[in-house]
Amino acid sequence: MAYNIGRDEHTWKSILKVAHIMGLISLPAFYKEPWKNVAHSYYSTGVNMLMLISTMSLLVNTLFYSIRDVAELCERSIETVLLLIYTCESVYLKLNLTKFLRIVDFFEAVCIYHTKNQVVVAYKRKENLLVKLMFVTMILVYLGIGLIAPFLPRSQSQLLTMQRIYKWKNPHNTLPIYMYIPFIDITEMRYYVPLYIMQMCLGLLIIVQGNITLNLMPLTTISLQVHYDLLNDYTKIIGTVHYNPSGQRVFHMNVRRGVYVEVESLFRGKRRKELNSIRVYQEYEYYFMKQLIQYHQELRLMRRKIDSYMKITWVFRTGLIGLLLCACMYALLTPGLLPTIIYYKFILESVGFLMAALFVFLSGELLASFNLTWRSALYNSPWYKCSNKTKKVIPLLLLLNQTHDYHSLNGLIPCSHEYMVRMIKMAYSVFNLLRVRRLNT
Repeated sequence: MAYNIGRDEHTWKSILKVAHIMGLISLPAFYKEPWKNVAHSYYSTGVNMLMLISTMSLLVNTLFYSIRDVAELCERSIETVLLLIYTCESVYLKLNLTKFLRIVDFFEAVCIYHTKNQVVVAYKRKENLLVKLMFVTMILVYLGIGLIAPFLPRSQSQLLTMQRIYKWKNPHNTLPIYMYIPFIDITEMRYYVPLYIMQMCLGLLIIVQGNITLNLMPLTTISLQVHYDLLNDYTKIIGTVHYNPSGQRVFHMNVRRGVYVEVESLFRGKRRKELNSIRVYQEYEYYFMKQLIQYHQELRLMRRKIDSYMKITWVFRTGLIGLLLCACMYALLTPGLLPTIIYYKFILESVGFLMAALFVFLSGELLASFNLTWRSALYNSPWYKCSNKTKKVIPLLLLLNQTHDYHSLNGLIPCSHEYMVRMIKMAYSVFNLLRVRRLNT
């Protein structure tokens, strides 16, 4: 499957192009010369191996060293979990790139076929705003973790604690991300400086990884929403005479591609008397209804493909979100656990994490409501003016589209507000359990 660059390319393709340049993925047939594509695939594999090794180094450091102190474990938990999610999402995208590109090609079609449609224009503004918001968020995270956090003042007791936990000789030389590298002390200047430069370079990759992860659910949902909005607009004109923007009567031949023909051009010469024939319009009504049903079935099929792509990472992501909620509650609601400066830093990190999680669940609720929005458009349309043949189809369609369709893993772990509240309640219960245990020891 070749990667095609077009004038009206989808925003996802712009993001994937940046990820390709950074080496996180290798887009198929991106270059005209075959040897460049082969060389880039090796380069991409090397970059992903470097990110995996860095992530595993951070994970080992957290699980075997930071865990020795509760305050230090809570402080390291956010960056560990987020980097783990970012890296896994990036590797998963690389392994399933062909599947994801097919989804993006479907989204891109609406940009090509309905370029001047106001729904599509508004959608492009919305997606550009979303991508810019996520990019600015990742830049702020990069600056905060890379340029501010390592140089925050620490008390003598904190330095002694870090020296005891990590066995560092110079605990004041802290890296943006604490890594475990066997047989060396990463706080020694001969190691600290090159490692700091390396982590700042890896931070550029993390910015792209974070954009992919943060945009996955919201941007994919918005991209599917524009198709449903177009479908709803067509549904609202069931039972009416159809006109083009110039005010001429038309017959829609393909609603997904926005193809229509002027009625006047169909009935010329001897067929002129059929122009206002009731039979012709009844046949067109039924044909138009079949187009809407076919378009809706295509959207349902695309929804299944999206669920199939995201369900693996969804389980992994929700599990880590639950653990991180427990850590955030314990660190923020336990008095005196964190020093003042670290406490405020942790508040900012927790708020950013919670906002990202809220974005995901809001997108899940929006994704689940698409069938109901089409049902509402169908119910409120003048379908009762159609022929009996067309009206017989309407009750069945209303019956089949009367429930929310949540993204989930075979019905488990739905991406909904209800499940989000349950996760928060569970995290609070775990926090209370840990607090009672701390008070008793």
